[in-house]
Amino acid sequence: MKNVFKRIVRVCDRVLRNRSTSKLFPTRLSWELVGLSRSLTMEAILRGFKDEQEFWETGKKDASKIIRFVDRRSIVLDVGCGIGRVMKYIAPFCKEIHGVDVSALILRRAKLELKESDNCFFHRGDFKVFNAFPANTFDLVYSLYVLQHMEKEDAYMCLLGISRLLKKNGVVYAQFPDFTSNHYFSLFESYALNNSRYGARVRFYTRPEIERLFEGANIRLLEYTAIDENIFVAGVKDA
Repeated sequence: MKNVFKRIVRVCDRVLRNRSTSKLFPTRLSWELVGLSRSLTMEAILRGFKDEQEFWETGKKDASKIIRFVDRRSIVLDVGCGIGRVMKYIAPFCKEIHGVDVSALILRRAKLELKESDNCFFHRGDFKVFNAFPANTFDLVYSLYVLQHMEKEDAYMCLLGISRLLKKNGVVYAQFPDFTSNHYFSLFESYALNNSRYGARVRFYTRPEIERLFEGANIRLLEYTAIDENIFVAGVKDA
């Protein structure tokens, strides 16, 4: 029965990835499907990882890039938190950390994974849920491997929302796929040649694009670091 259930989910996933039929359904439905059980959740999020241990280890590694921006008084927001891969390792260093994700079922898994951390709070929704927070709430907002799955217009709207939420001198830390890298150009080429237009496919960026988006969102770029095929940037809200 379990295998039959998995096959049904995978058929649904193929429908959601199809260029024609994907337009009929919201992208978040894919994550709601894989969130139906822990095994399906882990199978989905472990794509690209050797095993679950490596998954959490990369979360710790990514958190190490961010921890320097927080202290015990910091209120932090993780945009696209998933099951808490990075939140888990930042929570001990800040006052509060909030996670936003589109899937209620994924967030349920996150609460279980981080049940020992009493300063973690979860909110369901995409970047539009930002309106539920007062302006100037957060000292740090970060987003890793999430903006890349949005249309660029939505990624910009997300940055505008982040700018509103940041306190003065608050920091945003984000990751973008480097279009000039061999890895991501090959992925782009595969999309093109296979006529793939899946709603949650990766969108690619160049440095001038990122700089312009940050400028438009009134965020001053502090750091720009290319690591392998990804770009990591930090910016500050001056006013």
